[in-house]
Amino acid sequence: MTAKRLFASIFLSIAFALSPLAAQSIQAIHGSPEPQLDSADVYVLLGPLTVLELQDIDFRESNPYFSSPLGGLTLNFGVAPGNSTAAADTLLNFPFFLATETTYTGIIAGVQDPSSYAANPDGHDIGLDVFVYDQARMAGTTAGSIDLLVVHAVSDAPTVDIRLLDGTLLVDDIAYGDYSNYITVAPANYTLSVTDATGLIEVARFGADLSAYADSAITIAATGFLDPTANNDGPSLAVQGVLPSGDIIDFEPLDLTGIEDEGVAAIDDFVLAQNYPNPFNPSTTIEFTLGSRQSISLRIFNAVGQVVEVLVQDELSAGQHQYTWQASDVASGVYYYQLTSGNKVETRKMMLLK
Repeated sequence: MTAKRLFASIFLSIAFALSPLAAQSIQAIHGSPEPQLDSADVYVLLGPLTVLELQDIDFRESNPYFSSPLGGLTLNFGVAPGNSTAAADTLLNFPFFLATETTYTGIIAGVQDPSSYAANPDGHDIGLDVFVYDQARMAGTTAGSIDLLVVHAVSDAPTVDIRLLDGTLLVDDIAYGDYSNYITVAPANYTLSVTDATGLIEVARFGADLSAYADSAITIAATGFLDPTANNDGPSLAVQGVLPSGDIIDFEPLDLTGIEDEGVAAIDDFVLAQNYPNPFNPSTTIEFTLGSRQSISLRIFNAVGQVVEVLVQDELSAGQHQYTWQASDVASGVYYYQLTSGNKVETRKMMLLK
């Protein structure tokens, strides 16, 4: 062990001994398709001193969460190729204030030379970067359920939505570099549909078997390129689940050919999403997508089938629509919202808790 590494080891040992209750948790996900970073090393420096080095994180892999006692300090983070020998070899360096008692997840994304790759459709900078989320979770918050956090790291992809095949909206309008809010779902085998922001054009579909992950918190990372041929034949789009342990759940890409009439790839009438939040107090948002211009009605019913309110009754254009129901003047309980267009009727249940 070099004198520098030995000093760093002693420094960390002292820091851990002095600050046992102030540990911060950090996870790094490697989502950059940059060829020089097939494997990456991450350096954490305090001034000139390397206090931590994560070695050989492969593309689409992650380290387990690790604890650092160095909260309340600005640290310098560097990302280097996997064959690096020192922090001087980094391709990306950035200072970051590490708050105390905070759990972070970060994804390495982007490319070293953006001019050699397709631009982001929404105009976002696709240069090498790390997108950090500072409210990460290391376990689910609801017994028996799963907490999902989604991050968009596909540089040539536009803002997208993620839905289940029944139309339930999981993530609305997530752009490159963004994290979603946490979503709580039951352990099950899901099919995820990735659409453009209108919800009308499906760009990808994935099978996500989460049936064995009750009580977990999972970061869902979308990486690679939507169009590899326009990006130096780089890796194609993939979606994975990342566990706090660093283990990876590979989601199965599903062929869209021949299934246009099955899901949201070709909406010829409408898709009604689950309201959010649910349960709610005193208001909730109801969202639906129309495949064409049509006359619709959106009504609220109580548990005995009485109409409580008509939210909208009008002819609307194709695309996404959302309405808010203010329920301040009605009692707690189960309610239903129903979307009607021509001969098609779809109804969903919601819960008002005061």
